[in-house]
Amino acid sequence: RVLKGDSDATAGSASAPGRFAMAEHRTPAVEAALRVLKGAVVHVLKCPTARSTSQTQVTGKNRARITVKTSQPDEPTQEQIGAIIAAANAKVAEDAPIQLVTLPRAEAEERLGAVMYDKDIVREDSLTLAFIRDWTLNYCPDPILASTAGVGRIELVKAKYIKKKTELQLQFLIEPTDDDGGAAGPL
Repeated sequence: RVLKGDSDATAGSASAPGRFAMAEHRTPAVEAALRVLKGAVVHVLKCPTARSTSQTQVTGKNRARITVKTSQPDEPTQEQIGAIIAAANAKVAEDAPIQLVTLPRAEAEERLGAVMYDKDIVREDSLTLAFIRDWTLNYCPDPILASTAGVGRIELVKAKYIKKKTELQLQFLIEPTDDDGGAAGPL
């Protein structure tokens, strides 16, 4: 069981020209892994969560990358990169619930400000948000797992720091335990 987000959403839909374009391999497990990694980057590097994801891309079955603006002038150390992956895998092992809430856009913005947004502009009147308690809150137009355990394991393929933009790009593989997981439930 997988709960679906806003299937006709601009950011994340197959026809969207933006940076969050859908790929044929974008599964609920990959969606969950992207949120888990984003939360790990924010927690380890202490960077803002609002409007900091510059790009997500699914590059194959269970393979993706996420690029996050870190606000750090210096490249993260190997220890920090290791801590990000360790924190992400710990969140997966925790089997943290992923909850979805759908709110009218105006209400979401009034209650949450820009925290749920990434770089792309979202134009929907109603927003579906994925929430992992004490970890992350993001706009989520695509189906996602009900808990982090379904991600299985996150393996870093490559970390690249783009100094000019102060962005960290993480390419990763996941070993999902169950691509369908369970449906993400409402808050």
